[in-house]
Amino acid sequence: MKKMTGGALLAGLVLLGLSGAPAAQADSRNASDIAHVTSTKYLCIYQNDNYGGGRFCVAPRGSGFTTVDLPGKHWQNKSGRVDNAASSMKNATRCKARLRDTRYYGAKEYYVKPGPNSNDADLTKNKNNPRFDNKTSQIVIDCPR
Repeated sequence: MKKMTGGALLAGLVLLGLSGAPAAQADSRNASDIAHVTSTKYLCIYQNDNYGGGRFCVAPRGSGFTTVDLPGKHWQNKSGRVDNAASSMKNATRCKARLRDTRYYGAKEYYVKPGPNSNDADLTKNKNNPRFDNKTSQIVIDCPR
């Protein structure tokens, strides 16, 4: 039996496929395609404009902050890395969120309104946010306490 590291254990608690599969399965390159997000539990980023291509969904851990670093993560429904590869997003949670271009101080941020219908089909064209196509390296979800 493999011993889980602290980071792997945390990822297992934070990342869930819509099927309820643990993160080790939901985040693998060979995971089966997960259903279209209609739940109020997830913030999802997509590889292509208009919610196409790869999909990576994050469930907040309850109230407070949930932070997911994307380097090393893969799309949940196809092969390929998620880091700096998102072109659209849907936030179906009751939480506000930020997409960040790095996990370090001084990151550029894209602000996401609370759901259930907070969507952006093209992260390139934004009125009140920076152009954020293919720049997301970290997701921070902030749920009310």
